Amino acid sequence: MGFEIKDLGNLKYFHGTEVAKYEEGIFVSQRKYTYDLLTETGMLGCRPIDTPIEFNCKLGNSDDQVSVDQYQRLAPYENHMKAVSRILIYLKKTPGKGLMFRKTDRKIIEA
Repeated sequence: MGFEIKDLGNLKYFHGTEVAKYEEGIFVSQRKYTYDLLTETGMLGCRPIDTPIEFNCKLGNSDDQVSVDQYQRLAPYENHMKAVSRILIYLKKTPGKGLMFRKTDRKIIEA
């Protein structure tokens, strides 16, 4: 039993990740996913901010908090939702950011 193989050309998009091949390496980003998330949460038109979280932000789970229903998959409590909202607003400024995997002659794995 064999399998047919079909050449689809160079990889451009895979599981929500955009892939771009350059002479210096491969760049991956989730620009489309970021825009989709901003659209889904109604934050596409928001004004971007410079930092993803407020200085000295406390996100501890306290008993006096009321669970929120809106976007509960992102954040179970109101202070978490505020932090997630700020991160989404920050992402508005950074949708094209990603990772660049540069070509190298070194055969070393670094972590």
